[in-house]
Amino acid sequence: MRDIEISKRMVAKTPEQWFLRIMQEGYNFSPKMSESLLAETELCFQGNKKTKIGQQKVILVKRKEKHGRPIKEVEKEEILWTINAGLEDEQYLCEYGKTELRQKRIQRLLQEATEQNGIATQEDLARVLHVSVRTIKRDFSVMRQAGIELVTRGYDEGIGRGQTHKSEIIRRWMSGESYDQLVRSTGHSSSSIQRYIQKFMQVVEISKQGFEADDIGRLAQIGRGIVDQYLLIYEKAKKEPATEKWIENQRKRIFYPVQRKRALKKGVL
Repeated sequence: MRDIEISKRMVAKTPEQWFLRIMQEGYNFSPKMSESLLAETELCFQGNKKTKIGQQKVILVKRKEKHGRPIKEVEKEEILWTINAGLEDEQYLCEYGKTELRQKRIQRLLQEATEQNGIATQEDLARVLHVSVRTIKRDFSVMRQAGIELVTRGYDEGIGRGQTHKSEIIRRWMSGESYDQLVRSTGHSSSSIQRYIQKFMQVVEISKQGFEADDIGRLAQIGRGIVDQYLLIYEKAKKEPATEKWIENQRKRIFYPVQRKRALKKGVL
């Protein structure tokens, strides 16, 4: 009995209970109305995405929104940004330095924004990274000169919505860049790059079995847009015999390792 009383007192001390009491006693709202208002308030201020250490929720303009309308009138999207990726960022800092770590974070934040249907500005980046807009502009200049695609509001329409970092990573991988080179040049983690490549090869494998794009997306658990991009990359690659042969070898290595080992023992490959 005493434990129950203690629990009730603890509940009464929570911010939620304090809010409900204010709504009911101060504004004469019914208990049900107060609870509904509490739920809406929590959603507004806390959002519906759970944050981890190093992450931050931000509100960005939806990617589909055009220019010309006042910012307060355009649709917004709640975005979960990874400001600090922990050990991954610490290792990158030790190896490449402070400036390159910031540039890596810029690329990661922009990618996370587009993946969550948002679009960031250079001002958004400057605010969460605690640097000046001038610093962000300087980083952008360096990265774009290196051929890195940076999708921001104001630049999004010019590069075409069909292009993604994932497709660019696949192209660079097929051209011979190693994982370490891709990590440094794109700002994506090694595990993310490996996942993109595995999905690309999965699309290739499923398409060779005769499935259509919609079925490929369902089986590979990726969006139709990414499927179309990967298939386009594959179709272009097939026009170059050396690249097609390389992809075929990768496909056999990934999906048919047992058969490949047997062939090696027999001296076939």
